[in-house]
Amino acid sequence: MKLFLKIIGYTFLGFAGLLVLAFIVLQLISDEQYKKWITDAAESATGRELSINGGFEVQIGRKLGLSASDITFANAQWGSRAEMVTADSLFVQLDVLPLLKGLLDVTIELDAPDVLMETNEAGQGNWVFATAETKPESEAEKVPEQKSSEEDGSFGLPVKPYIRNLEIKDLKFAFNDQANSKEIEAQLEVLRIFVDGSDIPITLKAMYQDAPIVLEGSLGTIDDYYANKQTPFALTGALNEAALGINGTVGPLMPEPNTRIDLTLTADNIDTFSQFAGMSLPDLKGLDISLTMLAEEGQLASKDIKVTLNDPRLLVAVNGAVANLSEVTGIDFEVEINSEYAAELMKELDLQIPYSLPPAVRFTAGVQGDMESLSVHDLELVIQDQGLDVSLTGSLENVLEPAGAQADLVVNLDSTTIIGNYIGQDLPAFGPFEASAKLSSIDKKIQLETLQIDLSDPSVSAHITGKAESIGRSSQDKFEVTGIEINAEARSEHLADIMGKIGVEIPVEMPASFSFKSSAAGSLDQLEIKSLEAVVKDEGVDVNLTGSVANVIKLSGVEGNIQALVSDTANLSKFAGIELPSLGSLNLQGQVVSEGETYRLNSLELDLDGEAVKAQIHAAVKDLLALTSIAEKPENYGAAGIDASLNVNTSSVAELARAVSVEIPEIGALQLEGHLGSSEKSLALDAFNAVLTRDGVETKAAVTIQDVIALSGVQANIDGHLDSLSVLADFT
Repeated sequence: MKLFLKIIGYTFLGFAGLLVLAFIVLQLISDEQYKKWITDAAESATGRELSINGGFEVQIGRKLGLSASDITFANAQWGSRAEMVTADSLFVQLDVLPLLKGLLDVTIELDAPDVLMETNEAGQGNWVFATAETKPESEAEKVPEQKSSEEDGSFGLPVKPYIRNLEIKDLKFAFNDQANSKEIEAQLEVLRIFVDGSDIPITLKAMYQDAPIVLEGSLGTIDDYYANKQTPFALTGALNEAALGINGTVGPLMPEPNTRIDLTLTADNIDTFSQFAGMSLPDLKGLDISLTMLAEEGQLASKDIKVTLNDPRLLVAVNGAVANLSEVTGIDFEVEINSEYAAELMKELDLQIPYSLPPAVRFTAGVQGDMESLSVHDLELVIQDQGLDVSLTGSLENVLEPAGAQADLVVNLDSTTIIGNYIGQDLPAFGPFEASAKLSSIDKKIQLETLQIDLSDPSVSAHITGKAESIGRSSQDKFEVTGIEINAEARSEHLADIMGKIGVEIPVEMPASFSFKSSAAGSLDQLEIKSLEAVVKDEGVDVNLTGSVANVIKLSGVEGNIQALVSDTANLSKFAGIELPSLGSLNLQGQVVSEGETYRLNSLELDLDGEAVKAQIHAAVKDLLALTSIAEKPENYGAAGIDASLNVNTSSVAELARAVSVEIPEIGALQLEGHLGSSEKSLALDAFNAVLTRDGVETKAAVTIQDVIALSGVQANIDGHLDSLSVLADFT
């Protein structure tokens, strides 16, 4: 037993001797040597010079400490000034013996630090250090990764902090972002945390972009911290003109910190945060923010988050919680926004919107999830104005994708003039409109499941339905819409009113009724009009237009057919603006098709069938577009490929003349035949034959013209036969 005690005693004396020897050795090292070690280590780690130009003293004993003055730390070579950090003085002290009890007793005092953080034009920060010596880590040197407390969702403190005095005075901070031309300045007049008896008071006075920040109060009692018990704290302050309150409890801190923080922020006007936001904020009153932060069992959470804005022009309410702040999971928020002055607010926010907005807007939605899957539910957007009501409801499975969207849109519009007022244009007054649509999203593309638009204007009614299978961007990053199906119908019995609304003056009377029906399918690249049917009707007038277009986008594959039936030519008088004679019924048929980059009139047939006259016109044109430039290029008459023929028969020219209110003697029956066609560069009248017959009289005329436009190459032949000169007596 005595031997064992001797061994223990000798061992203790050995350790004590080593400690005394180490203490003596450390005392023998000069302050200059310590300073050199510190500055060299900083330069080796960062590649920049740390200079201590003033006094330097190291304290070794029961308390470890150092003090230094006139400290500078070099900036990056491209920096705007030589020093990144300067400070008038630094004092750090650590009480050694309390460490044996797991207590970190520390004093830190920093006077007049000046910190500059900046980026160059390439976006590189001066806090990115190029170390003087970079050694690749070999496989043998690698340390096995340890699972951090953050990864397992918890955190803990190895020792209990005991801040005897933490004081920073006259700090200046500047951030200069050359890449984005942005500058931020802040000044800290004083930050002090110390132990006053058992209380731990804190004082903070600072400026950020010339906006004052004040915070003071108590962080609790040091006895509770030392005993690892819960201690209450209370802080009050201000962010510019906004009142800030921070209250709650801290502790126990070991083995894992437990904290409850109740934060409140109240501002009469949100423009008080303009300096903090780096922009001018609108004049909106009545902001209240409150939330509770919790640290329990290694988890950080936030609950009872409430943000309200009670401005007469804008009401905002946000309520929610975040179950795990470390991993940002368990997000659950409800948002509601109401405004009767949306248009006015947009102007005040100086948003460059080229049109006005409806005044009343209401938005509500719920948000749940995490940073990988954030869903929106119970979304509702209501936009209202006099004569306008828009409602959008829906949900979104994941905002971050986005995918799984469902939306229903309903629009009620009294008149299109309301839209004109928003976009600053005078639109014709049609309405009311009722529109509805159902949308969904699949694989990052939108699907228009249903679309329906109804117009119930006194002058015209319309009904449109449709859908689109996919709306989004293609693999080539091009906007595309595929699977389009559209069906449209329109009807009007007041065409004159429609022309008046759209500002078109028609000097003649319009037909009594018009109807339209069409269906289309395809994509934005190739939209096909499968069928088109338009009908115009009036008393004794019936016009039908049918057709199809293989590709509306390129206007290719066009086929149009027209058929018009008129019971009597007199029925066209009100449309022509003059009194037309009653010559009989008209039957018009025609077909136009596209061919390459032009259009061809396949056929045009006009039949007039009356008692006084019968006539037929047959025509075809190979290139209709060539006729659009004949004023500048008359030779296009030849390129157009015109082919037209005429046949007219009347049993009595006098009777035909009387039909047009002209009195002439009876000269007999007349038959006309003619053919007009394109020549190489003009028009040619290939044949024009007239035959006039009456008892005892027959006259024939034949005319050809090689160039109708130039009236050249005219040739005429007239042949007459009289049984007796006495038959001419009736012509006198």
